[in-house]
Amino acid sequence: MDKALHIAESADEFGFLSKQSRMLFDYFKKIQPDSGEAIPHRDSFDPMKVPRLLPNILMMELRSEQECVFRLVGNATIERSGTNPQGMNYFDLLPEKIKASCVSNMFAIFRQPCASTGLQVESYTNGEAATVEVTSFPFMDKDGLKLVIATATEVFVDELTLPREGSVSLDHWPAHRFIDIGAGLPERA
Repeated sequence: MDKALHIAESADEFGFLSKQSRMLFDYFKKIQPDSGEAIPHRDSFDPMKVPRLLPNILMMELRSEQECVFRLVGNATIERSGTNPQGMNYFDLLPEKIKASCVSNMFAIFRQPCASTGLQVESYTNGEAATVEVTSFPFMDKDGLKLVIATATEVFVDELTLPREGSVSLDHWPAHRFIDIGAGLPERA
């Protein structure tokens, strides 16, 4: 599934599998600036207004095409993976076969302000694997740093959950879509 979605007023139109993705989408719509800017400032994100997202929240700082650092990681993600990736480079966790596409998608949400959602299969050092719905939104901080605030929630889609061995890694994105947040959608590479 590789399609873009149209702008909507409600998360229900997108067919998110997790409540957390729907909640983050609805919250993002509430805090989007009225100034005509498509990307809200980081200060507009108040985690206390969405406490049920906190266990699954991710905040990453997009520094370059080689570096995207985890700044905040919810405890559900830490428990699921058995490790705390805070301070680690997200791009280092990606297998080479999907790294270029994932880096491109991460930058696309800033070039053409939009959100992104998809399913990914994660493998963990304990031999377990999980299918996770990740929904990401762009934010900027006051110094112009690019921040991605996302929710990563395990979903149960049997045909996509494949046991894997090895270190924590993202094996593939079987489904990925961009979401129009008011500024259009990026062109696919």
